Amino acid sequence: VELGSGTGAVGLFAAGLGANTILTDCRSLPDKVTYTTDFTVDIPASDSDCLLRLLHQNVEANRECFPVNLKPRIMELDWANSAHTAQVASAGPTNGFDLILASDVTHFSEMHCPLASTISKLLAMKTGKCLLSHEERIVNIQGQDMQLQKFEKAARAEGLDVQCVSVAQQTCENAETIQGNKRSIISLQHKQSKGAPQL
Repeated sequence: VELGSGTGAVGLFAAGLGANTILTDCRSLPDKVTYTTDFTVDIPASDSDCLLRLLHQNVEANRECFPVNLKPRIMELDWANSAHTAQVASAGPTNGFDLILASDVTHFSEMHCPLASTISKLLAMKTGKCLLSHEERIVNIQGQDMQLQKFEKAARAEGLDVQCVSVAQQTCENAETIQGNKRSIISLQHKQSKGAPQL
């Protein structure tokens, strides 16, 4: 299952490799989002289903890439909605998903607890692993990634083991400086499932 699929690129790639995939996203967020000085944001409710429609369009546009009978399914999943989480859980294996993928889903600190809870509820207890891609956006005066720290804290509170398995820095050169945001791959699994097979 992919969380916060957006265009579906990650889940579509997995489906193209033969994975039985469920793409999930919520109804879209507003166009303008403003961060406050304490790195929080007010997210008003939205009724647009444009993200879900985009997922459907992208699945159809790529249908020839999927093995027979493995066309990705699309489900609405608002991480703060326990009914949505239960519906996605019931669409998957009875013991939970062995693999959860998520890319660029940690930018709203207010959603860290619901995201961590959703991962914990959907992830298979003994064999499950979540691979989550995070982009550094907000650092404190010591250069620490505030959003990643907040998400890791939320994940640990849900009983998840958190490990950073890869870090890359994208650089962008201009005439006087070189700047770049770090991108990290985070592995999450239930604490008692540390012996799960490597993916």
